[in-house]
Amino acid sequence: MQYLYTIARNLFRQHYRDQTITYTLEEQRDTILSDNFEQPLLEQITLRDALQKLSPEEKELLFLRYVNEVPVPVISGMYKISRFAVYRKLKNILKRIRLELEVLENE
Repeated sequence: MQYLYTIARNLFRQHYRDQTITYTLEEQRDTILSDNFEQPLLEQITLRDALQKLSPEEKELLFLRYVNEVPVPVISGMYKISRFAVYRKLKNILKRIRLELEVLENE
């Protein structure tokens, strides 16, 4: 079972490595403001900006835990660290995202 998560992790990394941004942030904001989808899309862009500041390992950890709903003991086995270290990392990542969102909203 562990090898499936390793394969998924490698595919996840490859997907984000190959992904290119086609629009600048200003172009996206101009499009959003003209289409009356303002608030939800601005929040989405703000969240995306905050997530882009995370390292690939942090993105992967969030993806495994909250998108794929992988249990913490399985994640700790994949990374060969304790469950408590996984919990601490997740807590610190979420704290950084919250702080970043506050900064971006106040701009």
